[in-house]
Amino acid sequence: MEQYQGRTICDKIAIGRTFLYRKSKISFSKRHIEEAEIEIEMKRLDAALNAANARLDQVYQRALDEVGADDAAIFAVHKMLLRDEDYLHFIRNMIRYEQVNAEYAVAAAGEHFAEMFARMEDRYMRSRADDIRDISGQLIAALTGEGIKMRDPDESVILLTDNLTPSDTVLLDKSKILAFVTRHGSDDSHAALLIRAMQIPAITGINFQDDWDGRMAVIDGGAGTVIIDPEPDTLKTAADRMCQYRQRLRIL
Repeated sequence: MEQYQGRTICDKIAIGRTFLYRKSKISFSKRHIEEAEIEIEMKRLDAALNAANARLDQVYQRALDEVGADDAAIFAVHKMLLRDEDYLHFIRNMIRYEQVNAEYAVAAAGEHFAEMFARMEDRYMRSRADDIRDISGQLIAALTGEGIKMRDPDESVILLTDNLTPSDTVLLDKSKILAFVTRHGSDDSHAALLIRAMQIPAITGINFQDDWDGRMAVIDGGAGTVIIDPEPDTLKTAADRMCQYRQRLRIL
C-alpha cells in the first residue's frame, strides 16, 4: 500500500481502478510562408476562429446541461478570450511579419499569454493560463481539421491525467469517471470549479507514475490523499465512509 498527498479539488471519496488518460496531441510544425501566402493564412485563421467559436457554443450547451448557467458561463469567458484584441494581434503579427503558418502563430501566442498570466501575483489571474491554452488548442484543432481526440475509458475508473482543461472536463464521459487525479493544476482554475459543480472527487498535485495504470486506488478528496493498492481494512473504511455520506444525502 502506498499513500500520496496532494491538494483537494473536490472533497469526496472514490474507490476503483485507475486509468491513465492521454489526450492525443495535434501534430503540426513551424512552416515559413511566402509573402503571397500571408493573406491565405489570415483567411485560414478567420475560418478557424469561426469554427472554434461554434465549437465553444456546443461545449457551453453541454456544460449548461451538466452544471447550470452560472458555471457554464466559463465558456462565455473563453469566447471573449478568442476575440481578445491583444491575443489576435499577436497571432496576426506573427503571420504577417515573421511569415509563419497560422498553427505555429497560435501556439506561440498561447504560450506567450499563458506564461504572462502564470507570472501574475493574483492566484485567480494565474489560473487563467489554462484557459488560454485551452482556447489555443481549440483554435489549432480547427486550423488542422484534426479535432481534439479524446479516448473515454470502457468502464468506471479513477482518471489519471497531467492536467484538465475546462473543455476536457465537460466533454469527458462523466458516467465512467469515479474521480480525477492530476499532476498539475490549480484548485481555483475553471476546470476545478467545474469539477466541484459536478461533485466528482478530485485531487491535484499528485506525481503519479505510468505503472499506476489499472491498479486499485482510494481517493480521499477531503484529506487530499491517494492510496494505491490499499489494504482490505483501508478499502472497508473508505467504503463505509462512502455509504455514510450517501445516507446523509438521502436524509437531506
